[in-house]
Amino acid sequence: MLRSSGNRLDLAIVFAVAVLTNFAYLILSNGDFYYPDSFTYLAPARSMLSGAGFLDDSNLVETIRTPAYPLLLALFGARTLPIIILQHLINVALALGIYIFAASRTANRLIALVASLLFAIDVPTIHYANKLLTETTFAALLYVLFLLALHRPNVVALGLLTGVLVLVRPIAIFFFVPLAIVLAIWHKSARHLAIFTLLALLLPVIDRQYQSAEPTSSRRVGDRR
Repeated sequence: MLRSSGNRLDLAIVFAVAVLTNFAYLILSNGDFYYPDSFTYLAPARSMLSGAGFLDDSNLVETIRTPAYPLLLALFGARTLPIIILQHLINVALALGIYIFAASRTANRLIALVASLLFAIDVPTIHYANKLLTETTFAALLYVLFLLALHRPNVVALGLLTGVLVLVRPIAIFFFVPLAIVLAIWHKSARHLAIFTLLALLLPVIDRQYQSAEPTSSRRVGDRR
């Protein structure tokens, strides 16, 4: 159904609108890419790039921020503009993804087009993509998690991605609960539910163990300054 000329036209419209709104905002923002929180992600990213470890701007072990977003920043050399461009491109991809999902589920082009265009022109969504913050990355991962859950995937992939979400934004710490309920409704075995739960909590627990060592680690790092 998505291969029809009508759907291709719709996707082209969504793509054009999403690119226009996101990159017009980027250009007109005059480099306004930061909130105060932005620098608390940049500091550990730059620290990792220098080989010093996951440290804040005081050279103490960073225990407030989870590591996933700073790792993404480090992959781009902790340079702001490439990350901002990436986040706007993610918004464009999400707009297309919303269209594809809605069209495949409803077989209604109008519903799919309206849903995707509403996302493409949503000012808060575009605004946060223009900031060095976790919102856009989190939204993209949440979309992927949603699709995986709907297609009843391997519980290993679902569990690990649920854990990664927590390392992007800790508010996702209890997301595994409704997902486990859904898996149970879909008659997943107790073993599969246990595997999913353990993997969903594995990365957050490891990160928490790292944070619990903060007082000793922070003193050691501070002594070396």
